[in-house]
Amino acid sequence: MYRRAVLGATVGCLCCAGCLSNSGSVPSTGTDGPPTDEPTATASRTRTGVEASFEVVDGHQPTDPTAAARFEADRVIVTGTMDPGGCREPILGSVAYDRPAGRLRLVVDTESPYGPTATVECGNASYDYRCTVSVEDGTPAVVEVVHAHEGRDDRTFVLRDE
Repeated sequence: MYRRAVLGATVGCLCCAGCLSNSGSVPSTGTDGPPTDEPTATASRTRTGVEASFEVVDGHQPTDPTAAARFEADRVIVTGTMDPGGCREPILGSVAYDRPAGRLRLVVDTESPYGPTATVECGNASYDYRCTVSVEDGTPAVVEVVHAHEGRDDRTFVLRDE
């Protein structure tokens, strides 16, 4: 008799645990908690000796896209605003440096923070970002920033050191 009660309670707990776990209809963050509005950062290093760090610093009502660059002795700091559309957020897609031309190219791509089967309602938002780039054995004179959009035309900004 006690065995049936214990088995029944165990099965009940397992069923409830399944109901409380992340499913395709709940945004998944890859962590044990709800999505947050905290800035995200990624870093990458390319084969051409370029090191870049990227972070989303703010989200707000949609505004026009922008990009600006501050050229310093040992790095370039690129700031901008992007409206990736829908439920997407900006990420650093790629970094390349053409040493002979002194041209740094950043592609700000987009990704969804939700799983492919998530059902969420999203409005549009713009995101401010900052990318700090250091180049070994070179100083960029031109920065090309591409805002790559899924399903829309890309937007390119060409910024020069003056």
